[in-house]
Amino acid sequence: MNKVIVDVDSTLFGFDVPLYKLLVQMNVNIPIPSNWHKWCFWEDYMEESDFYKAVNSIHSNQLSYSPFSYARELLQSLHRKGLYVVIASHRDNDQLGVLKKWLEIYDLYYDEIHVSHDKKILFDENVKYLIDDCPETITYALEKGIKCISILYSWNKQLIGTGIVFKKNLKEIYNMVKTGEM
Repeated sequence: MNKVIVDVDSTLFGFDVPLYKLLVQMNVNIPIPSNWHKWCFWEDYMEESDFYKAVNSIHSNQLSYSPFSYARELLQSLHRKGLYVVIASHRDNDQLGVLKKWLEIYDLYYDEIHVSHDKKILFDENVKYLIDDCPETITYALEKGIKCISILYSWNKQLIGTGIVFKKNLKEIYNMVKTGEM
C-alpha cells in the first residue's frame, strides 16, 4: 500500500497567523511570519515552554480555524489516486480528539491520524510522498527517497534546490495531484 503523509499546521490550515498573534502578546519583538527565516525563529525571543504554550493553545482551539481552500479536494484526490492518507501533526497526544473532530467537521479525508513529536517514525518503505512544511521532516524524508511537496514559506525556502516540489498554496498542490504530476 502506497502512503502519503500530510501535515496539518501551515499545510492544511494557516497556523502562522494565530501563532504570531499569540507570540506577539508574549514579546512585542517577535518578527512577523514572513521574517521567520529559520524553523526555530522564536528561540531568540522566548523560552521554549512559553512558545509551546502558544502552540498548544492553537491546537486546543483547532475548531476555531478553517482549513485552507482546497484542503478537502486535495485529500480526496490523494485517496482517489489510491494512496493511504496519513494525517500527521507535531502535537501532544491529548490533542488527537480535537484534531479528529476538526477533520470530521470539514470533511477532510484520512485513513489514519498520527500525533506525536516525531513524524519520522512513520517513514517506512510504503511512504511515497510527504506534504509538509517543516525543514527537518522534509530533509529526513528526502534522505529516505520520499518525494516531498511543500507550500513555500520563509522558514523552509532554504531547501529550494534540494529536490522538494514547492508550490505557492494548497490549490497548486491539489492541481499537481489532479493532473497526475504526483
